[in-house]
Formats: sequence, structure tokens, C-alpha cells
Amino acid sequence: MQSIDATPSLVALGLGGGEAGLSLEIQMLVLVDLKVLLLLTGDSRSGAYAKMNPKNAAYDADYPVALRTGRNSVKWRLGEILAYVQSRPRVRAARHDGNAE
Repeated sequence: MQSIDATPSLVALGLGGGEAGLSLEIQMLVLVDLKVLLLLTGDSRSGAYAKMNPKNAAYDADYPVALRTGRNSVKWRLGEILAYVQSRPRVRAARHDGNAE
């Protein structure tokens, strides 16, 4: 089984943790709400919706796709969110003297 790097927030949500984690197949079946999407991506609500809108300058074609699960309900696949987060470049914090590390 492939494991995921589970943060305490994911464990609290019942979406991961432990030695085994969630297999990739299970991750693609697990649907999560907007709060989890925002928690995992670090985006704001408006930032997330901007990345989903092709007419917005912030549009990101790689951003996880929302699935309509009801008349007024959308969810996202956990596996797509985790894959998106893994694909983003990591940024190092600048040193206190203003120089990058």
C-alpha cells in the first residue's frame, strides 16, 4: 500500500495517518468538502475558486476538479488534491537579513 504524509489535521478528519495511510485507489474514491481542499492547498476560498475559473488570470488547469454531488453541493477527490499539492514547487522562506537561502 502507498502511504500518505498525514498531517494532524488529516488524522483528525479521519482521512489518513498511521503506518499504512490510504492507498491511492482509496484516495481517489474519498470525496472531501471545500474546507479540506482549502486546508490541504493553503488557498483562500476566493483563491481556490479563482484557480478553477478559466476566465480568471489566476486560473490553474492543474487544479483539482470539483464534482457536483447534489443540487447545491460540490466535493473534490482527495487523491487529486494530494497529487496537486505534491506537484507544486516547494518554496524556501527568505532569511531574516533579506537574502534567499
